[in-house]
Amino acid sequence: MTKSYIQAVDVDGTPESLIQYAILYLIGDQFFLFDHANYDDEIIVFTKSKLTEVVESSISFQKEYQRPDYVIKNAEEVREKALKLDVSPIFEEEEERTSVKVITFSKWKGFQQHTFVFSKTRKYCFDCKKVETLIPYDCGIAF
Repeated sequence: MTKSYIQAVDVDGTPESLIQYAILYLIGDQFFLFDHANYDDEIIVFTKSKLTEVVESSISFQKEYQRPDYVIKNAEEVREKALKLDVSPIFEEEEERTSVKVITFSKWKGFQQHTFVFSKTRKYCFDCKKVETLIPYDCGIAF
């Protein structure tokens, strides 16, 4: 889906505006999820309490809806690694750009770090987005 609305969003360069932009970009299309759109279930994780909640709910979700032919063999490993993550947003200032890094969780993608790069020379224009999977996870449910 194209995010044409995102091009109309202006940021003022403050950390708050950049993080709000990242949140809108990541979850702006999640207002009405159904059928295959449920794969787009990313949750933004900023705090240890949210991290713990996400980890515990995803593992209990997997146990509740587990298919007999699919078991997450590494559920405890995922829990252990995830609870060690530092989920605080990261801001990196350079002369011509600012980067914002946020961590998300999806039942079909796992924990991912999204890096947004904003140009300071072009009125904080969003230049690029990079995604790195930190801890892979797949709940095993297919729509």
